[in-house]
Amino acid sequence: MKLLEKILIATDLGPASEEIIKNGSDLAKLLGAKVVLLYVLDLTNENPKIQEFILKATNTQLHRIKDEIINKGVECEEPIIANGSSYNEIVKEASINDVNLIFIGSGNETGKPTYSLGLNAKKIIQKTKIPVWVNKPNSTLKIKNILCPIDFSDSSALALKNAIVLSKKFNAKLSILNVYESVHPVDYLDIHYLEKEIENERKINESDFHDFLSQIDFRNIKFETILLSGFPDVEILNAIKERKIDLLIMGTTGKSGIAKLFLGSTTEKVIRELPCSFITTKSKDLIKLVIETKMNDIDTHFREAELLFNDGFFEKALQEYNLCLDIDPMHIRSLKGIASVYDVIGDKKKAKYYLNLADEVYKHMWDEKIEKEVRKNYQVKGDFRLHH
Repeated sequence: MKLLEKILIATDLGPASEEIIKNGSDLAKLLGAKVVLLYVLDLTNENPKIQEFILKATNTQLHRIKDEIINKGVECEEPIIANGSSYNEIVKEASINDVNLIFIGSGNETGKPTYSLGLNAKKIIQKTKIPVWVNKPNSTLKIKNILCPIDFSDSSALALKNAIVLSKKFNAKLSILNVYESVHPVDYLDIHYLEKEIENERKINESDFHDFLSQIDFRNIKFETILLSGFPDVEILNAIKERKIDLLIMGTTGKSGIAKLFLGSTTEKVIRELPCSFITTKSKDLIKLVIETKMNDIDTHFREAELLFNDGFFEKALQEYNLCLDIDPMHIRSLKGIASVYDVIGDKKKAKYYLNLADEVYKHMWDEKIEKEVRKNYQVKGDFRLHH
């Protein structure tokens, strides 16, 4: 099972490129993805001989990197060299190659232990619908803590779904944060009425938060929920620092201040000092399951079903369990697996049916086993005679 098909790694072959390529290819290996390696340069004002020299040198370097990626056990397509503005070409090539994720560097060092997001990264985030992973310099893929801010929008639900899958893959703790803007004291003269309004607002948001999360499957992950009042950008930055967040995952279109972080006036408040690596998602899902359809042995299908079930992809897990039953209709583990899926998604009637079916198959197999054991102890010679 692959969690996604292609990751585009954009490199400038500069000092930070080694880290970008290492982390991007390590991520591809973890998720079972193929790498699309891209280098963008601008040769508009160069004479033909210089262009030929640069292209040849660049091509040699990119193929060396490709070989290194393949040696790590990661599939890598033929490197792409594009000519033009960096962000335009990255967005274009990501679309042409139908990648699931763009993996890029963040920007330049500020002279402090912090970094600012570069102009190219900002423009890529703004222009593409494809999820973007921005790698903070001097970071690794040893992700222990993930933060996902939500505002109850479809885009934040998508971001949360991806955050859950990545939390499982990294075995990381997931913090789910909702920030609502509270009423302002200046709007109320009566202090008691103000306190009542603040409490009512908190209860409403707490209820919305609970309803939103009740539709999500959090099995097999470590997570916490955080509900705060205040300004989203401030509280997100505070949470990243306080909880030592390694990866921020968020939707970039929504209904609240969270949506404006990368698209509006509050953008610079968060990215002035890049707090950690982050993933932005819009309308395109980061996770795109790729199931190997050529498998035909029952053990492989069953392992695939178990992985899908544990990662929360229940419909796909059902497909794999049923493929096991196509091979062997009496495969008890698959029958119990189907029962577990229906139990989790709330169809208790079907869960009970498949459990009962598994029990019946087990009894039938047990009876057959006993019959075989009995037959071993008897010989047929006109009549049955007991061996001594």
